[in-house]
Amino acid sequence: EIGMGTQPIFSNILADHVDMYTIVEREATLNVRLPSNVTMIEQDFEEAAINSAFDLIILSHVIYYFSDFGKAIKKAMNLLSLNGRAVFVVNGTENDYGRVKHAFADISKTKLVFTYENLHEALRLQGLDFEEHTIQTSIRFDSHQELYERLRLFFDLFPQEYSQNKIKIIDWLKNNIKKSEFFMDQKIIVVRNPFGS
Repeated sequence: EIGMGTQPIFSNILADHVDMYTIVEREATLNVRLPSNVTMIEQDFEEAAINSAFDLIILSHVIYYFSDFGKAIKKAMNLLSLNGRAVFVVNGTENDYGRVKHAFADISKTKLVFTYENLHEALRLQGLDFEEHTIQTSIRFDSHQELYERLRLFFDLFPQEYSQNKIKIIDWLKNNIKKSEFFMDQKIIVVRNPFGS
């Protein structure tokens, strides 16, 4: 698993079903209890020297932070066992998520490129075939102020712009997200080792 985040969600679910589970996390959270068969590599994935092959590599909401998409994807593919798979999870461009990202770009005069589109392009350039699945998820909220705070993570590459435009963003949310639920499409992109059977 590349990029655990703040909690070991995947390893808590999957560790009992595998012989070995490895997490690569550059900002490992202290005081997190991991299952006994989980190994933690506290390094940046792009810099880490990893000498094992894996049947499954999970890259859930982490590729936003790679400095070089193509190089990181190639590294992940090179770490797969013969019949291994890499599973990427990113936000899609549809639904409320896509709309608020476009609105943010307009409000903050920031150039917007969706990671989902960058991932497709990087996979295409490397000649990798993949299958894609979509799962709709949502964030429930009681106020647009609360929603603004909960969406902050989606703009953590633009923290200053997000904070500076708080009033305009909340106004946009009030005018465009009328329900108490904010919808997103999670894109699950599965890539098989191209050298497998």
